[in-house]
Amino acid sequence: MGGNNPQIQVPLGAQKMQVTAYDTLSVTSTYSDASGTALGSVILVQGSPFVTYTAATDQTIPVEPIFAQKSDGLFTTTVAGHEYGLVAGNGAGVDAGGKVTLKPGSTITLFATPDGQESASLAKLAADPVVSTSVDHSVDGDTVKTTLNYVTENGGDTAIAPMAGQSVDGGTKSGGSYASIYGAMDLYSGSSLTTTAPLAEPSDQLDVSEMSDEDKQAVIAQIKTDAASIDFAASATDTYFGGKMLYRAANLMTLAEQLNVTDVATTLRTGLTAELKQWFNPKGCDTAATKCFVYDDGISSIIGLEASFGSDEENDHHFHYGYMLYAAAVVAENDKALADEIAPVVDLLAADIASDQATADFPQYRNFDPYSGHAWASGSSPFADGNNQESSSESVNAWNGLAMWAKVRGNTDLYHQAVWMMSTEANSAKLYWTNTDLSEFPEFTHKIAALNWGGKRDYATWFSPEPGAMLGIQLIPMGSYSTYLAGDADRIKANLAEATAGGYGAQFGEYMAQYLALADPAAAREQLASLPAEIDNGTTKSYVMAFVFSRPSPATS
Repeated sequence: MGGNNPQIQVPLGAQKMQVTAYDTLSVTSTYSDASGTALGSVILVQGSPFVTYTAATDQTIPVEPIFAQKSDGLFTTTVAGHEYGLVAGNGAGVDAGGKVTLKPGSTITLFATPDGQESASLAKLAADPVVSTSVDHSVDGDTVKTTLNYVTENGGDTAIAPMAGQSVDGGTKSGGSYASIYGAMDLYSGSSLTTTAPLAEPSDQLDVSEMSDEDKQAVIAQIKTDAASIDFAASATDTYFGGKMLYRAANLMTLAEQLNVTDVATTLRTGLTAELKQWFNPKGCDTAATKCFVYDDGISSIIGLEASFGSDEENDHHFHYGYMLYAAAVVAENDKALADEIAPVVDLLAADIASDQATADFPQYRNFDPYSGHAWASGSSPFADGNNQESSSESVNAWNGLAMWAKVRGNTDLYHQAVWMMSTEANSAKLYWTNTDLSEFPEFTHKIAALNWGGKRDYATWFSPEPGAMLGIQLIPMGSYSTYLAGDADRIKANLAEATAGGYGAQFGEYMAQYLALADPAAAREQLASLPAEIDNGTTKSYVMAFVFSRPSPATS
């Protein structure tokens, strides 16, 4: 847990708080009295240790506990062994009793001093409050970069603490660090800071070229069995399970085309084309209650008319739409007429989860958090512990689908943005979910953190207490791009040892076999006979087999 532990009180006497501004990394809230008169505003900034209050009227605030003057403009207090600083600016004053007097435009900036550090160095940076932020991103060879930009009132430097574990490109360390539930956060000074992540390559098909003839024949036989079980007429009608069905069929179609199972591929393409035309008919909801989309003015969002998992409250949009973007891209890749027909709606799904700027219709990035390096899944986040994300892998899948669709549309800027999002998400998926460093938290004895929040991290899911579910939800749907999960065979095996105590016949066993193939293809091959009788509806047994069979042995990888 890293929940709120209020140690400094700033009683404004306000009766109302309203968010009045936001940008990529900050949110500004205005506080008003009972008559509606604004008292002042607070800006909270991701990556900043500073909380700045700017007065809108003359006022006196009895800050608690009392801050005593330490130097010109700097006042400090100590609570539970930790020092806190207060910097008064633009005419603000602090009397001997600790009361802060402000006039319109006056500011007070509060901060916690890192243990063992001097508050004076931070005070100099706090004296120039942050007023706005932005983010730049780029793809540079085998690395993606995220640059966090902070604009201060007078154009000076500020203090920046990147998320724990993130790789920083350069930067000037200012000394000290803050404890967080994700690990220690080092403190830097400057007006910007760049973090990096390894490139994750978007992909829409497995490389089956090195599979043996025997393996190909086994997969071909399974393709025919799997294709017979796909019934488009009886397919799911909500955006999540409907999206997974489209994704499953698209991958099966691609696999059939690769292995020259022409009749199956043709049938699947025909069915998928009809499904996509139905789902992405701009006027579909005029005559149907399912498999169609509407725009909700109240929340500035595209919503599937049949909601699932709270999608009508903006939950999980990137999970749902990632499957759909991928299927649309795969089927329309070489069919310009189809791409043009479905583009008006598919483009809106892409904008809903990944608009590069705030517009009248969509917010910037929706729920993707450039500072944290990953998305969040709840729409309105009605929780005391902040927002959360469970399925890190479905989030990576979303940006892979976005990249594939951008490629079909010839939208180079969106493609590079999708690669940046996918790469940072894949990096964070390992940093905070599957390969997370838990050495600072010895009482947490599990290998992975299955559900991460702003204020806590948990070994739990929303749907099952089983160990296989904890890992499986970090793997689903294990596409051809999921090689980002590779690289540490020992960690993969350790994660699986905890998750598969009851064997691979449990829920998500097929995905865990694919995960094992990233570390030990031979062992994964042996587990194919143990897969659950009912494969998850986001994949097929033939795709799982092809994934395992196409993995090179450690000697040749």
